[in-house]
Amino acid sequence: MRCLQLDFSSPEFEETGFAIQIRVGYLLSDMLNVVGSTSLIMTIENVIRNQPLAKKAKILYNSHFCNPELIAHLEFYFDQQKQLKSLKHPSNNVFLAVKKLEKAIETMIDERLYELEISNHRHGFAGLDNLFERDVFEIHNIGGIPGVETESHVAAWDVLYNELPIKAKKNSIWLMPDGFFHENYFETLVATRVEDIEEDVPYLIKSFDFPNMNSLTPTQLSTVKKQLALTTQSFRKACDDWATLCYQSNGREYFVNQLMPTLPELSAAIDDNPILNHVKSIKELQCNITLYMGEVSPMIIWKFYKENGVITEEEFNLFETLYGTMDNFTFPIMLFTNEVTGFELATGEFDEIENPSEQEEIIAVRKHISVD
Repeated sequence: MRCLQLDFSSPEFEETGFAIQIRVGYLLSDMLNVVGSTSLIMTIENVIRNQPLAKKAKILYNSHFCNPELIAHLEFYFDQQKQLKSLKHPSNNVFLAVKKLEKAIETMIDERLYELEISNHRHGFAGLDNLFERDVFEIHNIGGIPGVETESHVAAWDVLYNELPIKAKKNSIWLMPDGFFHENYFETLVATRVEDIEEDVPYLIKSFDFPNMNSLTPTQLSTVKKQLALTTQSFRKACDDWATLCYQSNGREYFVNQLMPTLPELSAAIDDNPILNHVKSIKELQCNITLYMGEVSPMIIWKFYKENGVITEEEFNLFETLYGTMDNFTFPIMLFTNEVTGFELATGEFDEIENPSEQEEIIAVRKHISVD
């Protein structure tokens, strides 16, 4: 069983939800590919801390973790560095002033990294980088040259075109946040009961529940993964076969007749797991996650990522044009919902952000500057 998450930074979609998806995907899959902003979230602390100051500043400035105040300070720092390089023989006063500025910038960056560390603990990303393993849990940032996969980057176009990452090509179940189930993206009826499933109609069927996964340590996650692997083989094999059939636009009957009968086995394995049972017993952590499995058309997926800024309007229009020339296929998905939002097609505008001041700091602001 292979899972794929393509995520992004947006005030409408909480990072906590993406962390839960990663954790559940890691537990259930034989291989998980994560592409997008959370890849940077999971790695930025370790990447930056081991770099010289100029490199630290550049990485942070080019990320969406740089708030407006820090952006202004870093731009001033970059400008001063350029001016210093233009001087053949800077005076002692200039040299000392630059050193003082560098120390101040170093302090600001350390403070921001500490804030990110606290945020990662709060949202459920802390320590997930310890679980990275080739062919088990791999990550990519969005970017690079279309058609080319590197160790660190892959183009969003290629992911949505089902060409890259190469190990996830036309074989992975997509992990989707509950905000995906919204009238902005679904313009057709959706079957939510088995008896309503029919040809050319997207379906999302309630499949199983998980407790609050963000409280588990990486060691606990690894242990639970090994335990579930022994008791969910039928489910994972069925998911593999179903996903392959979906990319051939032929997964509907297999889902009903072959995959769904394995769900009781999965639910029993989750219910009987001692670590997950301990999580359920902690009152403060009681918030069940319900997963719905199903198939949706490429147009729904592409529109979702276009509306959330992952691909451009021009790229979406090209997808529309190419769609008519492609062989029929659907995207197999797992939709994550929680007890608060429930499962209902959302309508209208997205809810107001509860803490605008905090969210302003994480809105993606992509900047580029050379410090060479």
